[in-house]
Amino acid sequence: MEEEIASVLQEQYQDEIDALEEKYEAMEEADSDYLDALKDAIDKQRELRDQENEYEDLAQQERKLALM
Repeated sequence: MEEEIASVLQEQYQDEIDALEEKYEAMEEADSDYLDALKDAIDKQRELRDQENEYEDLAQQERKLALM
């Protein structure tokens, strides 16, 4: 009888542990996906800023050439 109770309790605890591990893994994956998306967004923002700077430099050079 005691062994059955211990076995049932152990199974319940293991089920709880498994459920928590699944939740943790899902949260970890969501965090990873979020960080990847954030990194991509930052990279795209940097690329756009660099392009804008290049356009500004080009426009400034064109203005200088127009004055010559």
